[in-house]
Amino acid sequence: MVLEGKRLIKDGIEAGLSTDIIVFNDVTKLDDLKIDKSVNLVQVERNVMQGWSSVTTCPGVIGIFRKPKDMNKIVIQNRSLIPLPITVVCDNIREPNNLGSIIRSSAAIPAGRIVLLKGCTCPWDPKCLRGATGAQFRIPISGPVAMDELEELIPPNATFLVADNKTGRNDGKFSFCRYDAANYREMQHVVLFIGGETLGISNDVRRFITSLTEKSLNDTSVCYNVHIPLANGIESLNTASALSVLLYEIKRQLE
Repeated sequence: MVLEGKRLIKDGIEAGLSTDIIVFNDVTKLDDLKIDKSVNLVQVERNVMQGWSSVTTCPGVIGIFRKPKDMNKIVIQNRSLIPLPITVVCDNIREPNNLGSIIRSSAAIPAGRIVLLKGCTCPWDPKCLRGATGAQFRIPISGPVAMDELEELIPPNATFLVADNKTGRNDGKFSFCRYDAANYREMQHVVLFIGGETLGISNDVRRFITSLTEKSLNDTSVCYNVHIPLANGIESLNTASALSVLLYEIKRQLE
């Protein structure tokens, strides 16, 4: 895994990632980095680094890390921060920049966890890392998980929200609701599903939610299609933008 720039490298080290090599063009680029003595340091000319870099303007320092096997164990701990009772589940988020923005917004709220279903892009993709500005190190991320593994990650007494741009659609257990009309204060834990811009939430996810609520001992389990009203003939928001609107409304009510 390649991290470019001092900020990302610093976050990776603080999160406990195993560091193999740090490549730099100027020794001052290593200032403030707590690098273990066992790490290989390689100095090269700036034009060589520019050829290796994946960004237009090379930041002058590149870290080579080992990908973590369990993303939940690399979160930078902030004991003063209590996450909100929100789990964000991503379904078919295939664009790295979008997933990066989703991770960034979820960490900023902060939500309690992000779950990536199989089919989502890799959270360690360089574009995703840049889009999240290192937020991967600040919120627990589980996945990719299959549908039959998802139930284990759902907290008890959860209320399910599905971001949906189809206005007024009530289907089965799902009730249509404007995003700012739901009473989030009464929800013990919010599980918010967000899908890709083209296909949205899959039918497999809807069947999973319906099945889970039907076998729940709590008959008051509720599922909402939450909708953000738009103007000027715009059919939908960017996935990450829609998620930010929803999360901050939930945060506003809870706080």
